[in-house]
Amino acid sequence: MSSQNRVSAYIIAFNEAEKIVAAVRSLGWADEIIVADSGSTDGMIGIAEALGAQTQLFHGEVDSAFGLVPELPAASTISEWRDEIHARTGS
Repeated sequence: MSSQNRVSAYIIAFNEAEKIVAAVRSLGWADEIIVADSGSTDGMIGIAEALGAQTQLFHGEVDSAFGLVPELPAASTISEWRDEIHARTGS
């Protein structure tokens, strides 16, 4: 399948272990799910990976509301089409 027919979804999260399951499951329609993290310490990464999500650690560019700047993970997806949600807000 070409990248033009695929959709990548990424979740911006930081220490959201309590919410990451719902966030990953809500994106089950996507061809690729990436959890973009800036250094969580609450086990969130392990939970996301157990659900089949890819995880990527981003350094710097920290945003106090969501953990990192949303534009960073988009460069790492496999698809032309992308969707994002924030684990904290679900949108």
